[in-house]
Amino acid sequence: MEKSKNIFDAYVSAFTNYFKFSGRATRYDFWGFRLIDFTIAAVLSIFAALWNPASVLSGLYTLATLFPSLAFTSRRLHDVGKSFWWFWLSILLFILTAVCGAINTYAGDEIIAFTVLYVLMALATFLYSLYLLYLTCKKSSDNTKYGEPVNEEEVYVKKSKWFIVAYFGIIFALILSVAIIAGYSKATGKYKINQTIDQIAMLQANIRVLFANQPSYDALSPALAVEAGFIPDDMIGEEYLVNPFGGNISLFGAGKFFLIVYSDVPQDACETLSEQDWGNNLLEIVYNFKRARNCQECAEQGCELGWTFK
Repeated sequence: MEKSKNIFDAYVSAFTNYFKFSGRATRYDFWGFRLIDFTIAAVLSIFAALWNPASVLSGLYTLATLFPSLAFTSRRLHDVGKSFWWFWLSILLFILTAVCGAINTYAGDEIIAFTVLYVLMALATFLYSLYLLYLTCKKSSDNTKYGEPVNEEEVYVKKSKWFIVAYFGIIFALILSVAIIAGYSKATGKYKINQTIDQIAMLQANIRVLFANQPSYDALSPALAVEAGFIPDDMIGEEYLVNPFGGNISLFGAGKFFLIVYSDVPQDACETLSEQDWGNNLLEIVYNFKRARNCQECAEQGCELGWTFK
């Protein structure tokens, strides 16, 4: 009977058997390692997303666990009577799928044969990956050529199942979290765009009222707009007018024309705002004071989107 162990023993065993591709590994040990390894990798990835220098640490951890992970997979496959070549077949299928995808992209969709081949290879890779996953989830085989099986206690057999459930539960939770965050971010971005549209409509209307009896817009400035009282409190920062994207709002007057400029505008917002119908009073939209020609160039430089009205 196997001696008492816990999930951390399974994780440590991956490093004590760093290059050991021979022998066998039970479902408890393999998925115990997988569960801790994935959790650490996920935490490091999140940390790296929040603080860019941490990406180095995340990369180093991935490299440090590469061989232990491969070795553990080899021993797990041995435990169910399969050679490690079954794993390398999945890598080969993935490479062939990538090659077929590149050929299909190069040839174009007009050559249906390449598209069909790419779809078939992608499907084969997906189905084989599921089968490989199934193999790692199987119970130990009694008769294999890779060594004597470990006689695990029933408690470890049950825990191994919970490890698998927890592993995929974490993956599902992460995917769901990303989807929620992406949805919230998209909704927030759309709200900020609509808020910007309302602000610009309000600004140009109030500017015209303010200068209705003036010969030109030369005196226009953010300070004058605040002093005139037509700037809402949520747009007034400590030193500058603030737009919904966190950047500044600048107001310029030149003769019969005036310019409203929003800085730090994201590319998707820039594209939407550029396509907006601003009426007959709009003369042109300026990207980074004409240092850029479109939203892509504008965003690469740090977008300042300006509307020139008459």
